[in-house]
Parts: sequence; structure tokens; C-alpha cells
Amino acid sequence: MLAGLAETLPAHSLHAALQLLRTDCKLVLCSLHFDDSRMFYLLSELRTAALGIPVLCCCLSETHLAHDTLEGLSAAVRQLGAVEFVDLRAQEAQAKFAQLVMQQLR
Repeated sequence: MLAGLAETLPAHSLHAALQLLRTDCKLVLCSLHFDDSRMFYLLSELRTAALGIPVLCCCLSETHLAHDTLEGLSAAVRQLGAVEFVDLRAQEAQAKFAQLVMQQLR
């Protein structure tokens, strides 16, 4: 979905993500299921480190969470300093997410 928009550096664990943040990272994209559902741990670490790197959170795959809960995640991630939470399982959400990415990279 983001091919050609920016170079991506994947991290599959909290430790790996924190190591990548020491590079010239301009944006963090984090899914709900990151490192066995440690998305909130990563947000907390980023907030503590006060690096000022924008974070976009998303849901990429099936989840047992109810729709209302997913909507509540948007407020929760913003409280922890993220820009937004987008449920990417909906086709129209992918365009919104790509637009948010581009806004953050400007």
C-alpha cells in the first residue's frame, strides 16, 4: 500500500523497533498486533523517550475486538501521543491511511 511513498524498515519486536528509532526515522507505523499486541508498549516507550517522531497506528488483520472497541482505540492511541488509529481492513481506510502518512512525512 505504501510502495513508492517512502522507504520502510520493518521491525517485528519492541526491541527491534526501539533500535530502529536510533536511525533517521521520520514516522512510525504500528499495527494493533505488533509483537504479540504490544502496540501500547511501543507508544509508551516513544512517549517516555520524547523523540517527537509521529506515530500512526492501525489494524491490518482480523481481530476479536468489537467495532466499538476499535473505534475507542483511536482516542486511546491519541492519548499516548499517536496521530491516529485506522482500521485498514476497510478498503476506503487505506486511502485515508496513505494520506495520513504523506501528511506526516511533509
